[in-house]
Order: sequence, then C-alpha cells, then structure tokens
Amino acid sequence: MICQDSHSEISGFYRLEVAVKTPKGGRQFYVLVKDDGEGGYIGIAPELKGCLSHGLTLNELMSNMDEVIRLCLEDGEEAENPCFFGIQRVTI
Repeated sequence: MICQDSHSEISGFYRLEVAVKTPKGGRQFYVLVKDDGEGGYIGIAPELKGCLSHGLTLNELMSNMDEVIRLCLEDGEEAENPCFFGIQRVTI
C-alpha cells in the first residue's frame, strides 16, 4: 500500500491515494478521508460502489481501505462506480 497526502480538502474531506497490487498489475484509487468527530477517520473510495471503512488512526484507516478495496475488486466489475468522474479542486 502506498499512501500519499495530496493536501486537497473538499467539504471537510481529505484526499489520499492508495495503490493496490492486483494480479493484473497495480491500480491506484483515491480515498476521501473525513474526521468522524469522535477521534477516528472515515474513508471512502468513490471509484468503487459501497467501498468505505473506518479507522482510529490514519494508518489503521488506510490499512482497512486497502483491505476493503481488495474485497470490492474481488466482487468484480459490478463494484465499479460508472457515475464517478473524478475529483477536482475548487479555489474561491
């Protein structure tokens, strides 16, 4: 797992990047990370339907996200989210 802080904030979410090695090679996914308000973190991989997790620390969250991304990929193409187009940064 590779975690890079991109320093991008969108509506209280922070964007991190996770690289997952698969039999077909490496794939990269963005993870939106939000403080859960109770000392932990919630992560969402918007490129995969229903792919989210929780962790008490960022390291725990990213480990959990690596696992849940792998599980979503095992489910096959139906896990892909065709409605997700990407993340853009808006500066006002």
